[in-house]
Amino acid sequence: MKLENLLIIYMDANGLIPISKLIELFQYHNIVITKEELMKMIKSKEIDYIIDNDIIYENDLLITLNKDNKLIELKNEMKYRMFTDEEIRNYAEKILENKNRIMKEFRKQNEIPEEIIQLLYFNILLYGFKEEEIKNEIIKLPNNKLKILLNNLKKYSKNLPVWIYNGYTNLNGCEEEYKKEFIRTLSINEQTVLYIKYYMCINGLIEIERLIDLLSKNNIQVTRNELLKIIKQESDFETNDTYIYNPMFSNEDNLIKDIINKKNTREYKIVTNIYDDLDKMNSDEEKVKVLCSRYNLPDKASTSVYHYILYGYYDKELLQEIFKENKISISNKLLNCLHEELYKISKDTICWKYNGYSKNEIMKLSTKEAKEKIGRNDLCICGSGKKYKKCCGK
Repeated sequence: MKLENLLIIYMDANGLIPISKLIELFQYHNIVITKEELMKMIKSKEIDYIIDNDIIYENDLLITLNKDNKLIELKNEMKYRMFTDEEIRNYAEKILENKNRIMKEFRKQNEIPEEIIQLLYFNILLYGFKEEEIKNEIIKLPNNKLKILLNNLKKYSKNLPVWIYNGYTNLNGCEEEYKKEFIRTLSINEQTVLYIKYYMCINGLIEIERLIDLLSKNNIQVTRNELLKIIKQESDFETNDTYIYNPMFSNEDNLIKDIINKKNTREYKIVTNIYDDLDKMNSDEEKVKVLCSRYNLPDKASTSVYHYILYGYYDKELLQEIFKENKISISNKLLNCLHEELYKISKDTICWKYNGYSKNEIMKLSTKEAKEKIGRNDLCICGSGKKYKKCCGK
């Protein structure tokens, strides 16, 4: 295979790649080339790539790179996918076919502006298919059309390589493998920082000794002094003799006491899939932000709404107060509608007073606990009036 064709395939699959890593990939295909020769070839050909600080990237990535250099750091932590000769033979045709299908699906919907189509398509290449992000950008699309569009996009994007995952596709479970591999490549100190941030995100406030115990369940051994040092140097969280807490708690003494009382009655959630939970939190916050924007609340106010949901003390009076603080008038009817929609979101959002569980998870756990305690001749917990053995206990 020609070197130029191989270059195009790996760039299509990655979007961004260090020159040294690209040379290694070429060697896998028995092609030996120096860095100088490769750079000379790229500059002499009419290819829409940019070379900067020994990194080659697609021109479309320029805006993203200017905003966030973490993209480079993330990609460098993960191995790059090596294509077999068989994959390469059909690669270009398959990728082009799926790209065309995705663009065609977008353009079927006359309600979506071209600039939004280009943005969503670029995000699918960069991050893979993210249903919630697409929904948030095309909220005006009718539900029936949106459902068909999302199903087709999910189907066609499965075979597309994802840039952030270094050429792996959603089809072969790249996201899960990437996350596992990424954690494995971190140093013990970096893993500790990652897990501390995770447990603080889902708890808001946690006892120092309890956090040490939770970390040990994830095979991370750390002393109290080591933990406090890491928190001071690597995070924005605050500590006292007993607790580590989110700075939002600093001026909320009564809130701290109330949440501590609630937290001490339940076990803490232990991480099983750290990235999925963090992704879900980001998605939940984005849902709240999009919903609040429909009611003319600014980003800062929507963040406050989300924080109250995290606290577990969200109610209509607090929501009304936020509107007053932002000097935005709203009728009782609209306030009720917003409250109802936010309540639906809040049921599936993690809650600090539930130690990282959501309200729905707590309901399931409570039901399970009740089932374990109830006798067969007791009244059923579902409220049917029948004995448990003749109802849900059959």
